[in-house]
Amino acid sequence: LYQRLGIRISDYPKGSKQYDDMATHIHNRRLKNLKTVYKMTSDNFHTLWEKQNGRCGICDVPLEWFVERAGGDGPHIDHCHITNRVRGILCKRCNNGLGHFLDNPTSLRRAAEYLESPPAHDVL
Repeated sequence: LYQRLGIRISDYPKGSKQYDDMATHIHNRRLKNLKTVYKMTSDNFHTLWEKQNGRCGICDVPLEWFVERAGGDGPHIDHCHITNRVRGILCKRCNNGLGHFLDNPTSLRRAAEYLESPPAHDVL
């Protein structure tokens, strides 16, 4: 509802009823999304969150559960797009990065080798 209306939580002062109502709405929407899309309970998410120490599973950056809007830069649930099985929690950048490599481990290994031994270093 808030997103369709173009309302951001930052439009309200922290501690106001409107801010608290919107924060609750965003939180509940995310929990519902976990259940409907990934078949995860709130407990599953929090167990995984604790296992990863609230950090991205790839780059280890600290993640924040609450950001101003759903779909923002909060934690992203990484999952296999074939089986829909959850693999972990990532930051937006790492989650998008895996997507750009089509979740292909061979391509990701080649990318790491490329970065560690760039062909131009032999030429220039």
